[in-house]
Amino acid sequence: LHRSAPLVPVLALTLKLIETVQANVAADSEGCAARGEEGLSLARESGVAIFDFRLMAQMAQCFLTCGDPQLAGKYIKSMESSPAARLGWNKAALAYLKAFEALCSGKNAKALLHAGEAVDFARAAGSFKQIQNSLLLRAEALIENGKFDEAREIAEGVASESVLGGVPFITFAARLTLALLHYRKKAREPMRVELRKALLLGRRHGFVNTPLWRASVMSALLREAMVLGIESEYAAGCVEFRGLSSSSPPEEVEDWPWAVRLRAFGPLKIELHRKPVIFHGKVQKKPIQLLKLLVAVAPGHISDETAISSLWPDSDSCAGRQALNVTVHRLRALLEEKDALLHEEGWLSLSPKLVWIDAAAFRKHLKKAVEFAGSGEMQIA
Repeated sequence: LHRSAPLVPVLALTLKLIETVQANVAADSEGCAARGEEGLSLARESGVAIFDFRLMAQMAQCFLTCGDPQLAGKYIKSMESSPAARLGWNKAALAYLKAFEALCSGKNAKALLHAGEAVDFARAAGSFKQIQNSLLLRAEALIENGKFDEAREIAEGVASESVLGGVPFITFAARLTLALLHYRKKAREPMRVELRKALLLGRRHGFVNTPLWRASVMSALLREAMVLGIESEYAAGCVEFRGLSSSSPPEEVEDWPWAVRLRAFGPLKIELHRKPVIFHGKVQKKPIQLLKLLVAVAPGHISDETAISSLWPDSDSCAGRQALNVTVHRLRALLEEKDALLHEEGWLSLSPKLVWIDAAAFRKHLKKAVEFAGSGEMQIA
């Protein structure tokens, strides 16, 4: 098949495949889809379809790691109906993607089944990287099915083999899989050890992705790393670059990539995405006054009535409510994050997912210190 293909289209398609792979590794879903679709279009025009399956595999994996299972599923279905799906490496790749798709969807038993198939097909095809990636996928499926001992043995084996094989990208993924295992077991010390190994390697190589990247998993692991002070700058960069969020970001960690930072000790200072806000010309007083009210009660909230009576004590109810709505709009524009300021059912608050406040963090630390002191743990306090 390769020998009969025209040389120029093959070279052009090879370049498109390389570009698609690079975009996949870099977690660039738009670039991956663009280069991959260009490759498929060129294949249709030239009649040379030798790389179609691999192009679709790269795009499917990229969409899964970037959190778009619907688009990934489209390519997986096309792969399933392709005659090329019967070939050795392709069988392994398809089984891998079906397992990963199931894992991302929380269908853990199905993920474990397909991961086992992926390992068998990869071994039959003899592809080192595909074998190691499939083994890691099986390990993560085992973890999610509560089979920790078997998962650990597999992941440690992949970590060792990838070091010997000189593939740090897989070593990085293996260490993160081991960190996940210990995280699920609530074993903090071995989790800390594996996170340190993984993130040191990731920082040195500039990794922002793995073949098994799941946003929920990586958000939790990177959060733990930052709480423990492990490669905090690199971890924060990964969170920011990948657009990860957390249902409970670490308030005690200032270096978390908060959208908004507010410093209330002394004159109020506002930072948006790490850059200080510098006011030029006339400052909008009411939005700043509302912000100060919210900072004072954070992480709590205030009612619309409290805000109106504090900021417009002489206004009637209708005028006060209209003024509040305008001020809320202006404050959201100032913070450049609509969701940073929550306004629901007559209550106002700052989002704890997006906003860090030094005073609130101090109060939290102080409360913990008092609790430890009260229980006699003076050194920790």
